[in-house]
Amino acid sequence: MAIHRAAHLADARTRNAGPTLLLTYNNSLVTYLRHLASKLPGVTIETYGTFTRGYLAAQGRMGYNQIAGPDQRRIFIEQAVKEAAASYKPSSFFDRATDFFLDELEWIDGNGLATVEAYLAVNRVGRMAALQPGQRRAVWDIRKNYLIARSSGGYPYDWASLPAAVRASLAADATARRYKHIVVDEAQDLSPSRSVRWLRRSPQRAA
Repeated sequence: MAIHRAAHLADARTRNAGPTLLLTYNNSLVTYLRHLASKLPGVTIETYGTFTRGYLAAQGRMGYNQIAGPDQRRIFIEQAVKEAAASYKPSSFFDRATDFFLDELEWIDGNGLATVEAYLAVNRVGRMAALQPGQRRAVWDIRKNYLIARSSGGYPYDWASLPAAVRASLAADATARRYKHIVVDEAQDLSPSRSVRWLRRSPQRAA
């Protein structure tokens, strides 16, 4: 169990012991784990969301109410699709459900794809019919429009974009790390970008 692993890494009797952060995915589990860890000095338990928001705020990169929620995301994506469609020949592709585009943009962020070239080259799993290169380029244009609309609306982030933002901030952060180890609970439920990729730079030595 993750809590036992975290306790072991924080235990002064363990070789290379040190402050340990245990990350999990929901608040109810955090409450339960904190109860178990109440007598475990050196172990801090947080959700991924709490950690990312707290770190970005500490770095001066996040203020109050700057994460777009589901309703805002839907408005911005619908606007982005309309703008992109206007620059292409008429196509039923742009008539797809808003959820399709929301899911695709979240998948892009979840896999840490920062360029259209990376998106075109990656093997997209989870779709019955793969998008053609032209369709992927259209999605990327939609994404660009979405990011502009979201930023103009006062939301530098949505939840899917936080891991990449943390990773970029960590790369430029030369301050001493707060934790020596990080234990990720239920890591298999997280996208690649949300889990190990950005956590590797967080501790002095990731666990």
